[in-house]
Amino acid sequence: MRWFFQIPIIISFGVATIITLSYLYEMTFGYGRASWFNVLTGVGFMVACVAFHYLYKFIEKLGEKIEGKNNKR
Repeated sequence: MRWFFQIPIIISFGVATIITLSYLYEMTFGYGRASWFNVLTGVGFMVACVAFHYLYKFIEKLGEKIEGKNNKR
């Protein structure tokens, strides 16, 4: 897998993690301005980053499989 295609996913996942943890901290120890919707939005974004990572791996393996079939001819 080409690592430079993963950099935006890694950065997005890190930002989503920091934002989600800050919302959890705000709900627990802060003034309660954050809601569960904020936390679930951050978690959903983290799940989307992981799903995109595995979708990219799947498409890359599918491309290799198709190239292998084309090279056999």
